[in-house]
Amino acid sequence: MKTRNMTGRITATAVACAIAATAAAPAWADDPATPAPTDTGTGTSQDATPSTVWSVSDGAGVTLTPTGDGSYAGQGAVAAEGDADPAAPVASADGEDVTLTLEDTKEGEREQKAPGLATRTDTQTWTGTAKDGSKLTYVRTVNRTWGKEVTVAGGHAFAKAADGSWTASISTGLSDQDEPDLSQVAADGRLSLSDGTGIPLDGGMFSATQTVTGTDGAQWRARTARATGTVATPDGTSTPVTVIVTASRVRDAHATPSVLRTKADGTTQSIPVDGWDPATDSYTLTLPHDAVADSYTLVVDAGPDATLGTLSSTLGQGSSRVLTQDINGRTVSVTVAFQAADIQPDSPAKLDGIYVNATGDQTKGTLIDGWDPNRLDYTITVAKDAPSPFVLPEAGDGVTVATAGTTQTADGTRQAWTVTDKATGQTREYTVTVVRQRDYQTAAERFTPAQPAAQTPGAPSEDPADTSLESVGWTDQAGAYHAEDSDSFQIPEGGTFSYTARDGQSVSVSATRTTGMTWRYTVGVLAADGSTYAAHAYDVTYITQATHTADITGIIVDGQPIGGFDPATGTYTVDADPNDWTLAADWDRTTGMTVTVDKQGGTGTITATSADGLVTRTWTVTATRNPLTLVQAAVRDRLPETGANVMGALGAMMALLAAAGATLLARRRHAARGKHGATTIQ
Repeated sequence: MKTRNMTGRITATAVACAIAATAAAPAWADDPATPAPTDTGTGTSQDATPSTVWSVSDGAGVTLTPTGDGSYAGQGAVAAEGDADPAAPVASADGEDVTLTLEDTKEGEREQKAPGLATRTDTQTWTGTAKDGSKLTYVRTVNRTWGKEVTVAGGHAFAKAADGSWTASISTGLSDQDEPDLSQVAADGRLSLSDGTGIPLDGGMFSATQTVTGTDGAQWRARTARATGTVATPDGTSTPVTVIVTASRVRDAHATPSVLRTKADGTTQSIPVDGWDPATDSYTLTLPHDAVADSYTLVVDAGPDATLGTLSSTLGQGSSRVLTQDINGRTVSVTVAFQAADIQPDSPAKLDGIYVNATGDQTKGTLIDGWDPNRLDYTITVAKDAPSPFVLPEAGDGVTVATAGTTQTADGTRQAWTVTDKATGQTREYTVTVVRQRDYQTAAERFTPAQPAAQTPGAPSEDPADTSLESVGWTDQAGAYHAEDSDSFQIPEGGTFSYTARDGQSVSVSATRTTGMTWRYTVGVLAADGSTYAAHAYDVTYITQATHTADITGIIVDGQPIGGFDPATGTYTVDADPNDWTLAADWDRTTGMTVTVDKQGGTGTITATSADGLVTRTWTVTATRNPLTLVQAAVRDRLPETGANVMGALGAMMALLAAAGATLLARRRHAARGKHGATTIQ
């Protein structure tokens, strides 16, 4: 009878049987409840513990235990390659060595640990006699191995199923014609194994194409094959094995557009295109009037098989933005329109009119379109190369007009005026927004991430239905991979979104812009079993020099640039009337950054926000003088150019100085009706 257990250790029963075959074991050796004898000092009594200590130099070394009748017994374990026996054990005590003799062998059951690797545990009983007649018994376990584990080339391990079969799973691509890409997994019609042998595999072994649809709508096409063969073990046996090959691809051409609104403070808003239908080509979104100065672009959440054309943006009626793009072969147009400003309740804090000179001359022009003293917000649309309009707000003798905050984006500039009724102290704010057609895209609008980079798959999961990735991260410009622990992270300039799948998984990646420089990557994973699917989302912000910048290039006070401006200096004191002064900034609109100007009395704050929304800087300007010079009065209130790429303040100021006489004449003519706030909005 063969006696063994699954761990390869000798059982207590096996040891007891082996000892009984050579010497009668005392009661304490078989029954732990029976106490072992104690040493009475005679060294010879059966009830005494012998003083001699015998040890066996085998494996880690074993000390034999006195049995109480003058005999000694013990057990140990050694390893062996194949059928070769380790050296005979030697028992030693007090300078005496006894080479033990093999008396009995009980051969264990052979076990297949893996294809190509077999094990067996044998039990050997060795005996010997000391010079004083003591009987020495040593039982050792011999753990034998034949061969080494065989895997599918690439390290794909075989797993043993409950029915005892051995199976490995691998994956490959599927062409648009649903043909498996065997070049990734086989050569000359065979799957390679680590022992140098192979298993037959060809395209005719694959199943019909099946469709798997994920929760995010992504559709997978998959075909599977079962390649079978045998793996030999050096003991002369062989093991049947099966390799499940899954060939798959994602076919996902979904495309859902939305409008991304970027406000002057750098915050963004994603606006869905209501009623989106791939068969409909034209859409209109209507936003509140106060959104007219913000920037707009079209963002398409598209699958990897969608086709997208170049986005174009033009100005439409009433300063609307017309965003046009080819999506899956259809030209889609989304018009972002704006509501007219609401009529507010009457108030004594009101203007008599806002006049616009579209030629840019510093003289009173025509009454602004849609004028009503209780309509507070107005919009002017100008062509790319048109002159900057001169805007003149007029009010009665009992009303004061002071310039307030300025908001600047790549699309437009909004100027506000605070109107105060002297008698009651009531105030209201009027705004005029100039939207200028532009023929350039900002750095944020131009930026397109590189295609995601797949790393070499990692080890297979123990669970064939596992849809988790081994890691997600990015590669740098040198190609080095950096794993991230979070599902939201930043990628430095030149970096690329990347991931490491588990061996046997199929992966599809789609991306859509969510804010200025942030993309959401949806990674669909088809598990090694070929049917279990899950989608994972990661938010990635790309860092570039242009879109991570929040520096202005100059500060304009009363139409004149501050001399010696340095972006690193955050505070300035200027010679200007704190009760009647204007403040603006020069900056590079092509970066996509935004600028706001807030002026409270004699203190103004300029805030710049980078296109990626991660960097914000402020500059504080304090006005400390009362009366303005004649020329300063003529040229004050110059606002930044909405159509220039990098604004040049000095050249514009020279033109304004040349026209100072006409401007002053206009201001004097209307002095009785309130002269403050005349503005060139460029």
